[in-house]
Amino acid sequence: MKVKRVAKRNPRTGRMGYSTCTVGHQKVTWNELVSEALENTTFSRGEGEGICIMLMDTLCDYLTAGYPVELRGLGTFRLQARTPWTATPQEQHKDDVRASVRFEPCRELRQYMEHPRVEWTGRLVFPVDNEDNV
Repeated sequence: MKVKRVAKRNPRTGRMGYSTCTVGHQKVTWNELVSEALENTTFSRGEGEGICIMLMDTLCDYLTAGYPVELRGLGTFRLQARTPWTATPQEQHKDDVRASVRFEPCRELRQYMEHPRVEWTGRLVFPVDNEDNV
């Protein structure tokens, strides 16, 4: 992961300081994901893409049915219902309900993300940056 430091104003105190943010990359497309997944298999491109599409369709079907979906080593996906705030329950309508997907990473992924391999970019770097400490 590449990160950089950005000069920012603290919204609470108004003092200038620095914040760390990730360096943006291009999005990974569906074709790139399928190609990468099929690199070390004997499946053809069509078979592999069909398997990926069936997996995504099944995941969506279970989520819309109300089931949480756990992918071991990755995490759990859940569907969360949201409605605008109303003063009384009678003001809420079925048409106002919006669903959003909530993802909760598994313990292994959280532990991995606590200590990612970080590469600093830009002019603002720590004085003691070296690869041996990562």
